[in-house]
Amino acid sequence: MKTRIANWRSLKALGMSSFLSVLLMTATQTFACPPPMPLEVHIDLAQYIVVGEITQLQDTTVRHGDGVQWGQATVTVRDTLKGNATNAFSFIVATRHFSEDGAGWCSPPHVYKIGDSGIWVVQPDNFITHGSFGLLSETRTNEVRRILARLAHRTWSDAVGGLLAWAGTVHSEYRGHPVIIFAIRNCSDADILYPVEMSPGAVTATAVSKEDEAFKYTPMDKSYRERAFCRRISPGQTVYLHPDYSYIDLALRLKLPPAVYKVVVTYENSSEGETSRRIARSADGHRGASHVPVPSWKGKLEAPPVDLVLTASESTTNSPAGASK
Repeated sequence: MKTRIANWRSLKALGMSSFLSVLLMTATQTFACPPPMPLEVHIDLAQYIVVGEITQLQDTTVRHGDGVQWGQATVTVRDTLKGNATNAFSFIVATRHFSEDGAGWCSPPHVYKIGDSGIWVVQPDNFITHGSFGLLSETRTNEVRRILARLAHRTWSDAVGGLLAWAGTVHSEYRGHPVIIFAIRNCSDADILYPVEMSPGAVTATAVSKEDEAFKYTPMDKSYRERAFCRRISPGQTVYLHPDYSYIDLALRLKLPPAVYKVVVTYENSSEGETSRRIARSADGHRGASHVPVPSWKGKLEAPPVDLVLTASESTTNSPAGASK
């Protein structure tokens, strides 16, 4: 089996000028807006999805420093696609901006008003989903129902240490080709501290063609820290782990030629964990954070394999290897 591996070690082969160019490009794009996550992810993470029209809007307090006036919108519900059925539902939306530059927002939240109508995708924190997926056209109702049905019947991996893993293939409207989405779920009855997706070696994706040629993508494979940085996942909660911010784009990262691939995504950790804890505000008014050791999840999860079909028009064999978003 032939194997092609893409990871950060390839930077060592670059000359200094090329390395600086890549570093500058990465730094520039770090502050640019990342591509939007696929609709499937927003639908999966939403607590409620309702169809209706804003009939009431009341301003709430302004979140400190974000330059946005938030309001409580009440929607008269015509249909409930996710969550408990109800005739009226309230959630938080942006009602106006206080600054032209968005007060540091990568993409300022959409502003809504009385009369706005459609499919409302509401997060667990009761805020409307950020970006264009917060309010969908009512003409997409059947599409949302189909996505919910597929998510309800997906196959998760066997449990390891209280976690399950799942991967799926979806079409990215932003990229114009299929990408991989990957999630874990806490199936236990207790909180679990899991290493974040950028932990070295945590998430690995391997695509195998029908000719038995394997292409392996490991975003990071080396760490200068002894502990893995962890976040908390609650019982029943689903978290998406995308080292590329919005999805795992193997077509771009590995320059995959047109073919049909079986893709297996793994998630593993053997390191001790740590997390951050805020410390008291200093005399000059600054608040810092310290890293404290925590018992991290350990083990290896392997999501059931998924098909990745790339046509000639969707292949990125002419794109730079490992090109950043």
